[in-house]
Order: sequence, then structure tokens, then C-alpha cells
Amino acid sequence: MFRNRDRGKDRWSLQEGKLAVLRTAADESALHVRGLYFRFLLFASYVAVTIFSTTDEWLLKGTSVHLPLLNVKLPLLGFYIFIPWLVLLFHAHLLNQFFLLSRKLLNFNNALGLLPPGVERIQRELPFPLIFSHMTVGTHHPRLIRGAFRTAVVITILLTPIVLLLAIQWRFLPYHNAWITLIHQLVLTFDLLLWIF
Repeated sequence: MFRNRDRGKDRWSLQEGKLAVLRTAADESALHVRGLYFRFLLFASYVAVTIFSTTDEWLLKGTSVHLPLLNVKLPLLGFYIFIPWLVLLFHAHLLNQFFLLSRKLLNFNNALGLLPPGVERIQRELPFPLIFSHMTVGTHHPRLIRGAFRTAVVITILLTPIVLLLAIQWRFLPYHNAWITLIHQLVLTFDLLLWIF
């Protein structure tokens, strides 16, 4: 009888150890992704301000724009050629990091399903406070909260870069340069293909 109890305790301690390792891995990844996520949103805001402050006159004169993030002064024409590629690369990297985080969160979520309900609920509250993490493992949240998490993730991670690339193309259209517009369309197509993967 004592042996059965000891085996149960051993099994529980192994499960707790595995759970701690999975949560630590997910939390460390979430911390990294959060920093990258906020940098991406700041970068997108900076690009949006530059785009919407550009005038047709600036485009015709070829006025330069200062990029403090890169500490360079770039001609406006160069900005509209260079920045869409940077948005695409940054977005692809961000999506890759979210994918890697999602794998860790799914492993953690599967381990949580083996716990007793009371312990499981407590453990679901503990992940790093990133809405993506709580969207993935926070099944205990009310449906409205989970919907708000999902909406925020879709808007900021998936739609923001698409809208930004469309704004770049729309703002540059009065310049009437066919090959730069083709580059904009190509970058937008590549970014849309990221959704598929």
C-alpha cells in the first residue's frame, strides 16, 4: 500500500518537474517575443507616421528623410524602395518567433490537460503575461476575453503589416514609377504568402 502511494508521489513529482520545465521554456520564449513584438509595433508606427506625413511635393523634390532607428538620412525615393522589404523581413521574423513560441505553448497546454482540474486552472494563470500565451493556454478565460485576445493578435500581428504595405503603395502611387510599384506589389504578395505558412 505504501509502495503505491510512493509511486503516485513519484509520478506527481515527475509531472511537476516536466510542467516546470515546459512553463519555463514557454515563459523565456514569450519574454523574447514580447520585446520583438513591441519593437515591431514601434517600427510600424514610425513607418506609418513617415508615410502619412509625406506629401506629393516631397516626392517630386526628392526630399530626404532621417531614419533615427538606423541613424541614416535616406532619400524619400530610397525610403519607399527600402522600407517595404524591411517591413517584410521584420514581419517574417516576428511570425517565425511566434510560431516557435506556439510550439512550446502547445506542449505546455498538453501537459496541463493531464492535471486535476483545480491545479490545471491555477497553472493556466501562471504563464508570462503576453496575450498570445494566454490566448493559447488560457482556456479558463471567459469566451469574450479569449475573443478579445484573438482579435488583438490578428490585428497587430497579421493585419498591421498588410495595412502598412498597402499604405506604402497607396502613398507612392502619385509618383508614377511602374517598377517601384511592382516592387511594392511583390513585397505585399510575399507578406500575404506568410499567412499561408
